[in-house]
Amino acid sequence: MPILRASLLILLATPVIGLCQTDSKAAKDLIQVHAVVTDRQGQLVYGLTVDDFLLKEDSLLPVLHSFRMEQIETRAGGLLSPKAGTAGGSSRADSGESVRPTISRVIALLVDTSGISHGGMESVKAALLRFVDEQTTDRDVLALMTTAGKPGVAGEFTTDRGKLRERIKKLHSGQVWTESFLTPALCGKVMRRQAEAVTLATQIIQSEEYTTGSLIAGESSDPLAEASSKCMMLLLEAATRRRAATSSIRAATERLAGIPGQRIVALFSEGFSMTAPGGEVAIADVRPAMSGAVHAGVMVYTLDARVALDTKPINIGSFHLSSEMNDAVRDYQHGMALLASQTGGEAFFNIDGLSDCLQKMLNNNRICYHFEYSAPQNKNPGDYRNITVLVKNHPEYRVRAPKGYALAVGP
Repeated sequence: MPILRASLLILLATPVIGLCQTDSKAAKDLIQVHAVVTDRQGQLVYGLTVDDFLLKEDSLLPVLHSFRMEQIETRAGGLLSPKAGTAGGSSRADSGESVRPTISRVIALLVDTSGISHGGMESVKAALLRFVDEQTTDRDVLALMTTAGKPGVAGEFTTDRGKLRERIKKLHSGQVWTESFLTPALCGKVMRRQAEAVTLATQIIQSEEYTTGSLIAGESSDPLAEASSKCMMLLLEAATRRRAATSSIRAATERLAGIPGQRIVALFSEGFSMTAPGGEVAIADVRPAMSGAVHAGVMVYTLDARVALDTKPINIGSFHLSSEMNDAVRDYQHGMALLASQTGGEAFFNIDGLSDCLQKMLNNNRICYHFEYSAPQNKNPGDYRNITVLVKNHPEYRVRAPKGYALAVGP
């Protein structure tokens, strides 16, 4: 592609140079893919050109409209320099060379206020205040959003750190549910009629006195029916929480889509269950949020705000609940992991410091390669499409990029 090779230096100094003219329909189907490349030591790789990459959608090579390398300024004003690495080589340190940043960051800080405990919320607020004060630069544009009501405490994007601090301080937990050993993960097993799960659920309901006066509190004639009824209510509540979280991500993505810059959603949550009312995995509920983010070139980072769990052994009757509680945590983390991995972001779990994870989020995207291409027309709009991004002749390089998407059905 000679025109791409010749245009590389221009592309690095300008937001986007179009390589093909597009009409309005083509623009609607334009897919934006970002790729972060690291070497064996985990160092960012600088200076790759479009000819170094292989990008495929399913088995097809899509029509590429633009390519650029994005470079982000650090808090101290340092930039990765071409002398720190060559094309196809890795950049390991800042140097004194003056290299102009090619792009700014636009970050939506999305706080799942209904899915974070009071203790977890205090940790989130402290991390966000430090992030705003110490970790971002004057070129970063930020918005604070929540999952309560319409996305956002105010929701507008700003560089005004004073406004952001005041909004962060006003955050509060809206968590209203009571923690129970009857979890969505266990209820999924009940709905799949696993006998041991039905017995355990029955004992939990008895011990927690959820059904005072019902058959299950005494000698139930149909333990499966009783446990299934309670579990169905719990799974429907879990579905409401899951859809609220993913709808907020979609709304944040839509807000980001029209803003130039490297686009990131950072979701703070204690997670949401991925167990659907029938006991199956609720992929359909999160796929629109993942696809919308990929289509708009938005990376989703997920940060677990869960406070440390009590590790004491827990028994109910003859059952040891440690395994069940681990299953419950994995269920809550599953959706957050999917959102991150499918959009080219990262998920942070079981962490001691949210601030360190936010710094890692910034550091890991300082050098990013951005592609735009037209979605091939070989599939129906709702069909899932796999994205593959590789660096040619460098199997040792790790490429973090979106995994796939489905175009929205309808106008």
